[in-house]
Amino acid sequence: MYSLFTYKVDAMKAIQLLVARGEYVKYTHGVIPKNKLKSMLFKMEDRYRINATKQMRYRAKQKGNTNSKIVLLQENDMVYFWLMATNGNGVICDLENLLDVTDKNNRIEITGYELIRVKKTKITWTWRITRDNYSDFEKRIKTACRRKNEKLIEQCYFSLQHMPVFSEMRKQSFALFKLLQAEYLRSHKSPYPKQLVKCFYGRFTIATTAKQIK
Repeated sequence: MYSLFTYKVDAMKAIQLLVARGEYVKYTHGVIPKNKLKSMLFKMEDRYRINATKQMRYRAKQKGNTNSKIVLLQENDMVYFWLMATNGNGVICDLENLLDVTDKNNRIEITGYELIRVKKTKITWTWRITRDNYSDFEKRIKTACRRKNEKLIEQCYFSLQHMPVFSEMRKQSFALFKLLQAEYLRSHKSPYPKQLVKCFYGRFTIATTAKQIK
């Protein structure tokens, strides 16, 4: 049984947990029409055992064989998938062009966000805005404020307010909001009237809107 996520942030959390807790550091990805999903899953079950039980995965790891899982995200009639794999030997290594999430040039990216390692007291995994996307956001804020375009200013604020709150993205959101405040004060000669409120995620749970595929 597989979860077909309908919210991007849920797919991002699922990928993050697989990498951080399950050592699924190899991946490939793609997109297919929704009506071809079941046939694709059937093939992957046969080839890569993406439906293996916990005990089967334990045995495979003990033998030095790879384990694999899949994360699915539906947008309209298309399904985006990330086929995740652990280090080891297996058919998936021969048939798929697997990338390494620890390689800075091959990070997993989803619509301007990338999965990265952060070294604190221990190594953790989190999502952040890519450099190009962050730079574009700064330009949006400066353009909106300097032109005194209230509609664009509110769009920038709305984007920041609704941006996912993974730890690094939360920091970036506040940094961008400080830029918005500074640019607004400079152009309008008065403080920006709103505040940015970002909460933390609680314990990961599968979204209630996720569809289950047998």
